[in-house]
Amino acid sequence: MLRSLFLAVGVFVVLLGFSLFRVEVVVLKGEGELEDDYFGLISTDDDERHVIDPPDWAPFSLVAIGGVTCLYAFALPARRRES
Repeated sequence: MLRSLFLAVGVFVVLLGFSLFRVEVVVLKGEGELEDDYFGLISTDDDERHVIDPPDWAPFSLVAIGGVTCLYAFALPARRRES
């Protein structure tokens, strides 16, 4: 169970990182105020839409972290049932 959880999280983070290689900005459709600043990643544009501008290092970091998580999932010992 724990092994499959780490593998799923690792694959998700790798795919998220690969998708950010092709994205320059992400424009969110919802309206309203944001309570947190999220480290300056989310800002508003002229039309009062929320815009996420990921830094250049984000895709590389996500792919690396997801890859290491997948490798960790493969390195975990398999649980054996004793009958």
